[in-house]
Amino acid sequence: MSDMTKKTQEEKPSQHSQPSQVPHRETANLNGLIEIISTKEGLKFFMEDESLYDSVLRDGIIYVPTKPKLFLIPDERVMDHLNEDDTNLFDDVCAFIFDHLDCSDERHYSILTSFVLHTHLIEKAEASPIQRFYGAKGSGKSRGGEILTQLVRRGISTSNLTGPGLFRVNELYEPTLTIDEIQIFGKRGDQNLKDLLNVRYRRGNKIIRINKDKNGFESIDTFNAFGPTVLCGTEELPDTVRSRSITFFMEPNRRQVNRHIDKERAANLRNRLTAFRYRHFNTTLDEPERVVSNGRLDEVLLPLHQIIKLTKPEFETEFKAFAKSLESDQIEADYESFDAEVCRALINCKSKITSEKIAVDDVTRGVNLGRDALNHVNQRWIGSVLTRFGLKTCRFAGTGKYGRIWDENRIRRLAKRFDIAYP
Repeated sequence: MSDMTKKTQEEKPSQHSQPSQVPHRETANLNGLIEIISTKEGLKFFMEDESLYDSVLRDGIIYVPTKPKLFLIPDERVMDHLNEDDTNLFDDVCAFIFDHLDCSDERHYSILTSFVLHTHLIEKAEASPIQRFYGAKGSGKSRGGEILTQLVRRGISTSNLTGPGLFRVNELYEPTLTIDEIQIFGKRGDQNLKDLLNVRYRRGNKIIRINKDKNGFESIDTFNAFGPTVLCGTEELPDTVRSRSITFFMEPNRRQVNRHIDKERAANLRNRLTAFRYRHFNTTLDEPERVVSNGRLDEVLLPLHQIIKLTKPEFETEFKAFAKSLESDQIEADYESFDAEVCRALINCKSKITSEKIAVDDVTRGVNLGRDALNHVNQRWIGSVLTRFGLKTCRFAGTGKYGRIWDENRIRRLAKRFDIAYP
């Protein structure tokens, strides 16, 4: 038997009994794995060849399904839905969300549905938009997270996950994480969660940790960070996180919704969503046209747009209108941001240019104009923002004052970015 023939046979799934000396390893991820499912005989690997396996032999190691303790899995009834219509599934997931959650915009139900389906085809995405439920106490923000956790692929609430264990769980299961913002930004915020959130939305990003053993020797651990995320909370987000999020502003219910989550209905949908994953496991998703001009927002919306074109193309017109409204909201948010405030003060100082230079303290006075003394910002802070704008540092001869070189083209671009009129 040639080495190549032996390798090919080893890579095929196997149900046969294996010698006890062959190493066994539990896993939740294998190439070609649709999902771990529960059957009357125990856990099985549901593979892309439409078969169920007790174990899989790869490269001389027998892999068996990991028993999930943190997330819900489908059961063998998934096999009854392999040839289902995608649009019917989309509509039924949308109806489930509608029956359990009151959103302020009718389009939100379809957006959330496309996100749910996106999590079941996560391997096809290079980025994953954060779904953020934002509102006061009693507004339904936590309910939104609970509902999505029932439907998304491998939904895990991070309430009991902290520290390096969080990274290992993410590496092992590649889950959809539902996070309460208090865990990140509250008084006892978890820095590990914050680090994960900052890099999680894009494929290829890693979390790096340096560990020391009892003898002081260091080792470096790297963990995959990418995956879908749901946030629930009331905290203002950093710009870096906000720009990667789709925010659903939640209010107290204006209509009656289900008091309790229908767990049996959710279980049936999980089976059907796993069948959807099987149907499109090897489907190449279309690359739709760009809907918005903002590159970051386009990256965030792309995977949802792909799902809509695949499953609910009649919603595409409304999706494009929703995307435009998001872009408009983002422009408004940028306009109100501190960076925009500094940019306006900078432009208002144009009459004070001397030898193509503008003094940092002039811009600082412009920012502080109208602020009470307690909210004044210092010159160093303003200088750091101007540096971030890409304006080169300089000094004024004879006075020693710090300034920035007035770069007309760059400042015009900043004005356009923040939608500020430029004289």
